[in-house]
Amino acid sequence: MSVKPQLYLMAVLVFGILSIACEKNQLTVEYRVTGKASKAYTITFVSNSAGESSTIINAPIPWNYSFLADRGDTVYISAWSSDSVKVQIFVDGDLKAEDWDDNVAEARCVVE
Repeated sequence: MSVKPQLYLMAVLVFGILSIACEKNQLTVEYRVTGKASKAYTITFVSNSAGESSTIINAPIPWNYSFLADRGDTVYISAWSSDSVKVQIFVDGDLKAEDWDDNVAEARCVVE
């Protein structure tokens, strides 16, 4: 094998390892809102890894939203409804925080 193919192979290997290492710092966050009502008056949540928040008005229940977040990010969701409402935060499929109540529920956690 000549030197050029070996260097190319080495570069691909290093790039692949770095890509895998970078991906592990980002995890999938999923919010879920469920409840007895057919809609939530408002749902407010951190909507991206930059910590920006969004509010949705008259959102249908059940409702969910997913995005990638960095390890160490704080994520948050709240929902307000006419009846019992439940909010949940999943990180890479694992339930990390939840709350439920008659009209308002909120949850937050650190992405780990």
